[in-house]
Amino acid sequence: MLVIATLPAIALWIGMNFMPESPRWLASMGSFGETLSVLQRIRSQSEARAEFEEVKAMAVEDYKSKMGSWRDLGVPWLRRIFVVGIGLAVIQQITGVNSIMYYGTQILAESGFGREAALTANIANGIISVAATFVGIWLLGKVGGARCSSPARSARRRRCC
Repeated sequence: MLVIATLPAIALWIGMNFMPESPRWLASMGSFGETLSVLQRIRSQSEARAEFEEVKAMAVEDYKSKMGSWRDLGVPWLRRIFVVGIGLAVIQQITGVNSIMYYGTQILAESGFGREAALTANIANGIISVAATFVGIWLLGKVGGARCSSPARSARRRRCC
C-alpha cells in the first residue's frame, strides 16, 4: 500500500530529469549562457533572443534591488529597524535566553532536580514562553503597534495608530 503512494513521486522524479532548468532561475544565478541555451531549446531563435534580453534585464534589475549599502541607513525608518534588530539580538545573547531554552533540563538536573522534574520544568518554561508570545501578539493588536510621529505622515496617522 505504501509503495503505491510513492509511484507519483517516482514519476515526477523521472519527468523532472527531462525538464530543463528554469531560464529565470538560471539568469538570477548569473548563468546567462545557460539561460540562452535553455530558451533556444524551447523557443524559436528570434523568440529565444527576445525573451533572453527580457529575462536578463529583469535579473539585473532584481540583483540591483537586493543590493544594500551603508548609505541605506541614512533613511530614518530603515535605520530604526536596523537598530531595533541589532538591539534585540544583543539583548537575547546577553540575557542567555537561548541557553536556558536549549540546556534548561541539563542545568536543572545538575542543580539537584530529578530528571523528571527538570524535564517538566523545562517543558513548562517552553509552554509559558509560547503563551506569553500569544499574549504579546494579542496586546499588540489590541493596543496598536508603532505610533506615527512624523508630521509628514499626519494624513496617514489614523490608519497606523
